[in-house]
Amino acid sequence: MSEERDYTPHQKRIIRDYYKTSGERSVSTLQEIVTELFLASTEKKRDRLWERARKALEAAGVGPSIIDHVCATRDPEILAEHVKDLF
Repeated sequence: MSEERDYTPHQKRIIRDYYKTSGERSVSTLQEIVTELFLASTEKKRDRLWERARKALEAAGVGPSIIDHVCATRDPEILAEHVKDLF
């Protein structure tokens, strides 16, 4: 059986604020990924970064067609333009 938890008002505020700022965290993550993509030295690292970028774009609420386009081109400059549009 599922047991209902009792949170203090302070804990409730922390939880609410965490979910309220999830979009901002996704944009911040995307900015870091763009920087790392420009500096990545191996193809293996770029592949991992593009997987992270796809997940962060989904979390930021970007449409699937845009995500597919950005990830298919694998161009950090195009990703950077879309991240800039999220602001």
